Amino acid sequence: MSDLIKDKGAAKRRISPERAARVLEEDLRFTEVPAAMSYYALSIAVVEKKYEQAVSLCIMAVGKEFYNPDIYLNLGKIYLMSNRKALAMKAFKKGLKIDNAHQELWEEVKTMGMRRRPPISFLSRKNIMNKVLGLLKTRCSLSPSFAGRKA
Repeated sequence: MSDLIKDKGAAKRRISPERAARVLEEDLRFTEVPAAMSYYALSIAVVEKKYEQAVSLCIMAVGKEFYNPDIYLNLGKIYLMSNRKALAMKAFKKGLKIDNAHQELWEEVKTMGMRRRPPISFLSRKNIMNKVLGLLKTRCSLSPSFAGRKA
């Protein structure tokens, strides 16, 4: 058990979520290690589809070790599995505030895609002015006919 916690990278590569859930359920000392608690939460979400329980465990882990980006990564993955994309993106961004070079967090953010700011920030994204200006801006920047033209 302690080997799984100490060498989390190797543990992630060689252990299935089902086995991880069984190992951690048998040895409840994992609750003393917030990172292990977040991996257990992720395994619950993957194996048992108990998203609310998994989110609760991950939030408890964040409360104990708020400076660990891996916990935010796991929390974001759980949110994604439960179709809560906005919360997943928030979790990933919090993790990136802690470690801006965290490769897995960047991969998740890139996979989800980041939206640009609306052209008129004080109006809602759904406002017709933002929609029209956004379309114009996108078409003008992508169109090769506008790129080479001089005024």
